[in-house]
Amino acid sequence: MSEPSVMGSAAHTALLYWRALAGTPERQARDLFLQSALGEARCSRIRCAPNGKPYILPAEEDPCPPHFSLTHTRGLLACAVADVPVGLDAEAADRAVSPLLARRILSEPEQAAYAVLPGEQRSGFLLLSWVVKEAHLKRTGEGVSGNMARLTATADGRIVDGAGNTLSHLAVDRLAGYLVAVACEAPVALRWR
Repeated sequence: MSEPSVMGSAAHTALLYWRALAGTPERQARDLFLQSALGEARCSRIRCAPNGKPYILPAEEDPCPPHFSLTHTRGLLACAVADVPVGLDAEAADRAVSPLLARRILSEPEQAAYAVLPGEQRSGFLLLSWVVKEAHLKRTGEGVSGNMARLTATADGRIVDGAGNTLSHLAVDRLAGYLVAVACEAPVALRWR
C-alpha cells in the first residue's frame, strides 16, 4: 500500500484499525471491533455528546482517554484513535455519487472546478469531496447534518471555510478498495493496524 497523503509535517498520529465485515451482524462486529481497538474498559465508558459524537468518559486510571471516530460502509468497519479530536470517513472507492448531489456537497469554488472536469472524473471528485468533508464534520461533531457546501477541500489537504480559515487538516488514503479520510486540528499521519 502506498503511504497516505499528509501535507506538511504531521503534528499528530491517528492509529487506524480496520476489519472487513464478512457475515457478522454489524452491531456485534462493531462492538467486538471497538473492544480490540480501544480496550474493554474504555468501551464500557463510551458515551455520546448531545450532537451524537461518541467519546470516552475519563476515569481515575485513564484521566485523558483518546479521541476516536468510527466509520462503516459496505463491507468495512474502521476506527481512528488519536490524542486530539479526530474524524474518520470511508466509502467504497468505486461508489458512484449522483451528480444531483453536487450542489449539496460542493462549495462554489469546487462547483467551478467540477464543471470543467471530464464526465468520467466527476463521480470520483464528488466522492472525495464527500469523504473528506464528512470526516471534518465528524471531527467537529456536526455530522452529516452540517452544511457541506459551506466547506472547501483544498489541494494542500485542508478543509477551509468561506473566508479561507483552516478548519481541519486532512490525510487521505486508499485501503482495500476504499477511500479513507481522517480530519484533525493539525496535520496528521496515519498508521494502520
